[in-house]
Amino acid sequence: MAFHLSRTGHSLDELVEGAIQEREARRSLARIAGFKHFHGLAMKLDDEVYEPCASSERLLDHALAWATTQPEGLRVLDLGTGSGNLLLAALRVLTSATGIGVDCKAAAVTLARRNALAHGLGNRCGFLEGDAHALSLAGFDLVFSTLPWVPTGQLDDLMPEVRLYDPVESLDGGADGLDHFRRLARSLSRLMTPMGATFVQVGYERLPAARALFSCVGEVTVLRDGYGFPMGLRVGSKLR
Repeated sequence: MAFHLSRTGHSLDELVEGAIQEREARRSLARIAGFKHFHGLAMKLDDEVYEPCASSERLLDHALAWATTQPEGLRVLDLGTGSGNLLLAALRVLTSATGIGVDCKAAAVTLARRNALAHGLGNRCGFLEGDAHALSLAGFDLVFSTLPWVPTGQLDDLMPEVRLYDPVESLDGGADGLDHFRRLARSLSRLMTPMGATFVQVGYERLPAARALFSCVGEVTVLRDGYGFPMGLRVGSKLR
């Protein structure tokens, strides 16, 4: 539960002491506050939903650089939408775009809808609960994927702020961390338009294997963060 200064019945000292105790328990500052700034938007958080990470902002930067060279009216799909951060931040910049966010957790869908309404974007997007790979979706110009890539055996090695508080289904990518990438590679030709692009966030240790999986779909480009380290992939259709 986040410690908001506006909560009635608690003194400032009590709220500060509670926040200190939460931080000592390795709860992130964003979870303590109940929101996180993402690409200029204040995104509400929920204890049952994955907290957006900084590398997702860099993924969005790469996607926007591509999207601004495309015709207007893009259709955007966000797989593993969580709080809706990627989709909503993209729609704020791409003012003629519309989109759909998908997540396996009902709490994430509820939270994403709340964030969309809070930022006046509810009329340009929708959110669906379900298996992102199994829903009958098709024909998107821009696809985001922040689906899990951590091998099951390495979950205990994650930082406590992540391991203790993010839901395991948002982290666990299966025995080798590639379960979701295999499924995504099989469905991308349906999800993505011939001139579209998919932006996939992936840890650098899994990146070479993920790149090999997507090479059957089309052209694959390695994306890098501000320090030059690989942090994701852009996949374009073979039909280009």
